[in-house]
Amino acid sequence: MASDATKYRFHEQQPNWVSLAAVAVAVDDIEEFDSRYFEIITKKCGEYGIETEHPIIKDSDITRWVKDWEREDARKEIVQELLTIETIREVQFVETSLPPQWVTLFRDNEDDRKRMESQEFMNNILEKYYNIIAIWEYLRKKKTRPEHLPYDTWPIHKNVLTDDFGGQISKSWLDVGELSNKIRVIPQGDKTYPLLSLADLTMDMVKQQVEEWDEEEIYKFLKDITPEDSAYVDSKSIDHGIDLRHMVPHTTDSIRSILHYPSPTVYIETGDELSTKKVKSLDIFEHACKFAQKSDGCVKFFNENHDRDFMDSSDFLICLGDNKDQLEDYASLNDRKSVSVLDRSEAIRLFQDELSAFSD
Repeated sequence: MASDATKYRFHEQQPNWVSLAAVAVAVDDIEEFDSRYFEIITKKCGEYGIETEHPIIKDSDITRWVKDWEREDARKEIVQELLTIETIREVQFVETSLPPQWVTLFRDNEDDRKRMESQEFMNNILEKYYNIIAIWEYLRKKKTRPEHLPYDTWPIHKNVLTDDFGGQISKSWLDVGELSNKIRVIPQGDKTYPLLSLADLTMDMVKQQVEEWDEEEIYKFLKDITPEDSAYVDSKSIDHGIDLRHMVPHTTDSIRSILHYPSPTVYIETGDELSTKKVKSLDIFEHACKFAQKSDGCVKFFNENHDRDFMDSSDFLICLGDNKDQLEDYASLNDRKSVSVLDRSEAIRLFQDELSAFSD
């Protein structure tokens, strides 16, 4: 199961108000899904002239490469065809819009407790981890599943795949941990794994094509684009009561998503001359994502203070600048955490050997 989230601004209708929305997609067979995804995306990239080294796309790739007059149809056509993949079991949508009200945070400690205006809470707190709310709603389906889809014949898939996220700990996050079998948090996930790509494409299409933004209209839209004999589509608005309280952090302790990064992690050190944005435009970034996907790992831009304690001997640290010598300590002075430190030429050779990339 994989999820993605987005934020919708109401603008003229309700100035300064926002809505948060997320989708989770569950599949019965991830290998079958991946295979069909690659078939469909390879075909669609050819049809619409989408150029990519790794046949995993985001909505931004459609915006970048597809002709202006074809873009809307292409976006819908690609998502609709992906949703026909037979192994997709369920599409879970959630949405939260809050009226003006006070939200109480960090209830566990009287000294930390504070109140925050609802829109500030949505923008500065809840948005950081809203992608897990669709997962949370899906995992607790045993209590809410309709009678015509009984739990014992309609299993809940408990292996979680999600983009990276942050924020403080809430009851909803603790529930996800307790109800799931395995959690993998993937930095750059929607350019690395097909199921995260589908969640990203679905969420962006909803944002761009649903004219009247509310939970009921979005549910109708998702039902319309999902074949009747395909996945079960469900939606829920979460905006009050105990469910809302469980989404609010009850402690100032931060979520440690880094504990759920899979190995090998391909760390990219950009150096002083390259920006993250520029690196993402280069083929070497897409090759790193393809390598991570084939290795069941992930790609992360290196943050030395944040990452150094969590390295693994199967990880790679790619230095795109001229500072490899400064980072060799992470190989030579570590044992369990001794990573492979590569300069850009060595990284290119790695991808040549493993992916037949950068061919002469």
